[in-house]
Amino acid sequence: MLLGQATRAMEAGEASEAAEALQRVERCVHENRSAESLPLDELRERFYHLLHRRGFYVSTEDEIRRSVQEIREIGAGFDLYELARVLAQCDVTLTQCLGVRPQRYLPELGALASECGCQVRCPPEKFE
Repeated sequence: MLLGQATRAMEAGEASEAAEALQRVERCVHENRSAESLPLDELRERFYHLLHRRGFYVSTEDEIRRSVQEIREIGAGFDLYELARVLAQCDVTLTQCLGVRPQRYLPELGALASECGCQVRCPPEKFE
């Protein structure tokens, strides 16, 4: 339900609403230790689509990096910055805490995420 709310908000161009819903989804995923309800690959595409609709260039990896840098420079309080920050934190939860993947889904957002302080980490040997 929360994930649907987040994706509908992104489709409607409501970045702040999407960020709030995704933050609640990330907390649930983190607390329940289950990644089933957080399809970051799909959310990444919706995020890029929203950036494009808002006038950012996202056709190539370089354009995406430049657009994310512009968003970072605008900073906190900008709705797309807040959404990018929450997506980056979801990425940390999936890669560091749950060990769903050995690398991030959204590496270009990495600087926006903080390290997770939960002290629960996937053993590194899982990916060796």
